[in-house]
Amino acid sequence: MVARATTYQPEMLRLALLEGCALDEAVAHLLSAQVLHARGVERDARGHLDRGFEIGRDMSSPYVEFMARLTEAQLCLERGQEANGLQALAVALAVGRERGYVNSHIWIPAVMAGLCARALEAGIEEDYVRGLIHKRGLVPESPPVEVEAWPWPIKIFTLGRFEVQRDGEPMRFGRKVQRKPLALLKALIAFGGRSVREELVMDALWPDAEGDAARVALASALHRLRSLLGREQAVVRQEGQLSLDGRRCWVDIWAVERLLGRAETAANPQELTRRAAGLYRGGFLDEREVELPQATALAETLRRRLLRQLMRVGRQYEQVNRQETVDWYEEALRVDACAEDACRSLMTAYHRLERSADVAAAYRRCRTALAARRDLAPSAETQKLFETLSGR
Repeated sequence: MVARATTYQPEMLRLALLEGCALDEAVAHLLSAQVLHARGVERDARGHLDRGFEIGRDMSSPYVEFMARLTEAQLCLERGQEANGLQALAVALAVGRERGYVNSHIWIPAVMAGLCARALEAGIEEDYVRGLIHKRGLVPESPPVEVEAWPWPIKIFTLGRFEVQRDGEPMRFGRKVQRKPLALLKALIAFGGRSVREELVMDALWPDAEGDAARVALASALHRLRSLLGREQAVVRQEGQLSLDGRRCWVDIWAVERLLGRAETAANPQELTRRAAGLYRGGFLDEREVELPQATALAETLRRRLLRQLMRVGRQYEQVNRQETVDWYEEALRVDACAEDACRSLMTAYHRLERSADVAAAYRRCRTALAARRDLAPSAETQKLFETLSGR
């Protein structure tokens, strides 16, 4: 694709200059910038982008500025220039909202879908962006599962509660709704939600059924689940496997996993970690909804991973902002009230702030949680630290 565009780019620019139409010339320069950027010729790409801006200023054209700012945002973001890219995107989308633009001469659906995802993630012109997505049917090449604000047709919450939203509205399941379709949905997510072998699901939901009976039951439950969700393709069945369609379905646990993946490798992981923690409202399906070993393992893995990341960020603040350190360790204990390493770190952070009452409160909370959930007392290490910090 890039090779073909490279072949046509000089002729496109020549014809635009020959015609003498300022708008066509601006569009040709902006498209040239995109082509050269795709080839990695960044200096020449910037030159064409600057020329597009110049023509737009000469024309006093908001439309050309809209296109040029979108192009600038694309180039900057794909080069890793986050701040400049988001600034350009904010200007472009503000112009687009004011003028009611829903299309342009440089519109490439995949590029615009990606820019819309970045805008929603950054909280830029959210209403306008969601309108663009709906009106133009934009679908990113890689579904932005970490962006809850994307207008997902179906949203499924599994952390601390079970809730399904369709087109932004919570679904109410009446008494006539049989349990198996929802059990199928929960089991699918517990098994990962993607490319789940049918045999795993049948063994989990119909362990006593024989042969074809389990397959008939699965087909029936799948049909009813699709009807409940209101979209036939929400659950894909192909070659003996089941998957939730990531272009249509958002699942909170997927979002937390993606955010943690990004945070674990980021130089400044605070915002990503905060967003992941914000989506974590409790154990997976309260760890009671689905009696599957996979569900228990999934819940434990996610809890430990999030806890580890919260502790990592808290330690980054220990020498910089002691109050911020306290906030991160408090969040860690919200995720797991029995996490003694978080309790010890929190007690130490409160001690440094000379808040002795909070040291004692943190210890009592951890002791109470350990007794209630695990029938345990705090470890010798935790008890000794508390006594030391309390001057006992």
